Amino acid sequence: MGFDRKRFPNIQQIEQFCKYAICSICLDVLEEPKKLSDCLHCVCFKTCLRGIQDKDGNFVCPECRTVSKAFEDPHTFFAVSYNEIGIYCRWRSLGCQATTTIGDEEQHARLCEDRGNVVKQCNKCDFIGPFMVEDKAHDCTEYLKDKCQVYQETIRELEAETQRIKTNYKQMIQQIKDERDKDLDNSFQQMARLEQQIKEYEDRIADGSLAEMTAEESVFLLIHRTGERIKEEMMASHPDQTMEDGSGDH
Repeated sequence: MGFDRKRFPNIQQIEQFCKYAICSICLDVLEEPKKLSDCLHCVCFKTCLRGIQDKDGNFVCPECRTVSKAFEDPHTFFAVSYNEIGIYCRWRSLGCQATTTIGDEEQHARLCEDRGNVVKQCNKCDFIGPFMVEDKAHDCTEYLKDKCQVYQETIRELEAETQRIKTNYKQMIQQIKDERDKDLDNSFQQMARLEQQIKEYEDRIADGSLAEMTAEESVFLLIHRTGERIKEEMMASHPDQTMEDGSGDH
């Protein structure tokens, strides 16, 4: 197989203007091209050349079917143009973003490995990345320090968020308590006013001024007395329950 087409930033230009750089067998860009002696077509040396060799040891061109007895290096003009084709580093998927040429691809790949630009995992810590950044080698201690700082910042943020939630919770509880106390105060004040009003009605009855009451006042007093009478009847009909309730009150 030749060079994967995805490794070329200008593969469309290669297909259009340098079609002879495409292997007619694997249909990828030629890798180590060799020219057939009798027809001048090129194929990949390592992976495709044996595939076109017949039982007599001759080479049958996959394009023009010409039979050649040998192969050789491409023409100098073709070789110069071919070696200048831009190609991504073979370690691009592992972190190296450099673009080199086919002629320098092998050398660049070796340098990329030697410099540690390729993404790797450290066997001493959990670091995964290029081992050389701006000519500075990976340092486990510095990496772990930076990671601890990130964790500490995260912890501080979580603590601040927890404190905010606690503050909001306390404020909410206090607000509920204040509203409850306010409602109780209003209820007690209303009960006190009603008791005072009932006492005034009873005092007027005792003074013989019942006839001077309005219809609304009479109805109010009647409801109050009816409620007291029902309560007394219930107590009389369920003395045991009343005693239990009363003991609970005391």
